[in-house]
Amino acid sequence: MAEHSAGNQPGAHALLALMLLNGARLPTRVDADGNILRLEEQNRSQRDQSMIARGLYHLMQPTAGDEASEYHLQAAISACHCAAQDYEATDWPRILSLYDRLIEIDDSPVVALNRAVAVANVRGPRAGIEAVEAIHARQQLNCYYLLYAVLGEFEADSLGYDDKQKQKKIKDRPRGDMGQARKTILLHSLWLLYRGILEITASSFAVFGSWSP
Repeated sequence: MAEHSAGNQPGAHALLALMLLNGARLPTRVDADGNILRLEEQNRSQRDQSMIARGLYHLMQPTAGDEASEYHLQAAISACHCAAQDYEATDWPRILSLYDRLIEIDDSPVVALNRAVAVANVRGPRAGIEAVEAIHARQQLNCYYLLYAVLGEFEADSLGYDDKQKQKKIKDRPRGDMGQARKTILLHSLWLLYRGILEITASSFAVFGSWSP
C-alpha cells in the first residue's frame, strides 16, 4: 500500500507502522492457555523483530510539513513499548508526552483511558485514578471491560507496596504465575464492574420508573 505511488503518503506509512508494531507484539499478549497477560508479564523475546524493524522503517518516513498525525503518535507509542527490553525499561514519560499530544487530536474516552495508564506509571496509581475520573464522556466506557481492569489495577497498586517493591515482585515472580497481586487486581476489577452494572441498572430504573405514556 505505502509503496504504491498513490499510497506513498505520510499517513499511509504511519498506519502501516502502527499495524506492524502492534502486530509484532501480538504473540506475547496471551499465555499458552489463551489467558491475557499484562504488559509486565509478557515475554518480549517472542516479539517479531522483523515486523518491528519494518514498522520503525515506515515510522521514520518524512511527514508532510513535519506534522504528526494520530497514526504517527499511536505508532510512536507502540515503538516505545517495542524498544523497551523489559517492563522496567519502558519510557513512560515519553509515552505520556505522546498521549498528551494524541489527546489533542483525538479526545475519545478510550485514548484518555490509555493515557491514564501512562499517568499512573509516571505519577503513581492515585494520579491514574484521578485521570480516569476526569475522562470526558466517561459514561461511554461503562460497558468497556478494560475500564474496570485498569481501575482494578490502580486500586490494587494504591493499596499495596511502593514502586521498588512492585518491580522486585515482578522480577522474582515465575513467568506464568498469577501471583497474589494479580488475584487482587482481578477481584478489584470484578467488584468495580459489578458496581458499574448496579449504577447503570439504578439509572435505568430512575429513568423508566418516572416515565409514563
